[in-house]
Amino acid sequence: MLAEDDHEAAGRQRAELKDDRVVQRWSPDRSIGDHFSRTLALTTTAWDVYLAYPPGVAWDSDAPPEPTFWMHQLSASDGADQGMRLDPESLTQAIGKLVEPDP
Repeated sequence: MLAEDDHEAAGRQRAELKDDRVVQRWSPDRSIGDHFSRTLALTTTAWDVYLAYPPGVAWDSDAPPEPTFWMHQLSASDGADQGMRLDPESLTQAIGKLVEPDP
């Protein structure tokens, strides 16, 4: 989405996320973001979005699965609910609930 974004930049970013459960995607034609924009009901390509799924969820149809929880860094003009803007603490808690076993 930024002028300097390319395959190498995506690889450097991916290397910073050292958890096999984290998946980062990049496509030069923005097709992945366009798929997710429909799933998330956005009016623009999805980028700077953080999607959380429970273990075992797979993208096995034309549309990506709807996330259990998500946050973003988008504007209201992108169709994004501003109540879901990125809050690292809330995102951490939501992901923790998805990956931690129930007591």
